[in-house]
Amino acid sequence: MLRSLALVLGLVWLSAPVLANPYPAPADGAVTDIADLLTPDAERRLNALLAGLRRDTGVEAAVVTLPTRKDYPPVVPLEGFATRLFNGWGIGDPERNDGILLLVLPEDRETRIELGAGYDQGYDVLAQDIVSRWLVPAFREGDYSNGIETGMEAVADRIARRHAARLAPEPLPDRPGTNGNRIGSWLFGIGFAAIAGFALFGRKIGDLAAGLKRCPACGQRTLNRSRSTIVHAGPGTPGTARILTECRNCDHREEREERIGASGRQGGGGGFSGGRSSGGGASGRW
Repeated sequence: MLRSLALVLGLVWLSAPVLANPYPAPADGAVTDIADLLTPDAERRLNALLAGLRRDTGVEAAVVTLPTRKDYPPVVPLEGFATRLFNGWGIGDPERNDGILLLVLPEDRETRIELGAGYDQGYDVLAQDIVSRWLVPAFREGDYSNGIETGMEAVADRIARRHAARLAPEPLPDRPGTNGNRIGSWLFGIGFAAIAGFALFGRKIGDLAAGLKRCPACGQRTLNRSRSTIVHAGPGTPGTARILTECRNCDHREEREERIGASGRQGGGGGFSGGRSSGGGASGRW
């Protein structure tokens, strides 16, 4: 029982907004190569690739290399680390949540493609195929620059552009040894999506609970609360929502404004828009 409670609390902590993001700020372009894995030419090509992807489809994608996640306490597993970094930077459009992060940690021998919350689980399978086919084999040979570049080209073509065109994920032939990885990726995504759902609907539950209170004018339990967004929150900029409470039995009406928290992205550069991930994607180790 205690182990289950600790697991739930840990997942809730990982999915909560990052109040003090300990991770580095994004670079001015889409590529932040702190581990210095890319050749100058490869970095220029990647920045051009991702700038073109954003221009053509609106999809924001980032490549991040760090020597190790252990330099950024508290130390959390790879999947949670990638989700917190993704949400801390706010990668992707906040309405579509279609951002993509490719993270490479050479000292940890780990990599992850983190997908925004707008991608369904079929794209987790595609991400796992790209990790297994392009990223891990190249990284195992120490060919980080070529692996990152070819892997990101596959991500752009097979995930980002296909999703932007509203096409279903392409089917993959079954290959021996992949079922376990796929099931693990799906279960991880489902768990984070469920927690994110509780957070998303928390305010809605509060609005429904308002109906259980008595109207201060007529004393009946006939209150109804609704909310509408006046100003959408953006990276580093809070928004505003209008909260309206009305009585269905009389003319009582209350209206107030509520602050919507800014997205968690910190630091300058990058130009990301405030998108979020609920833990979808795929990981690889070598």
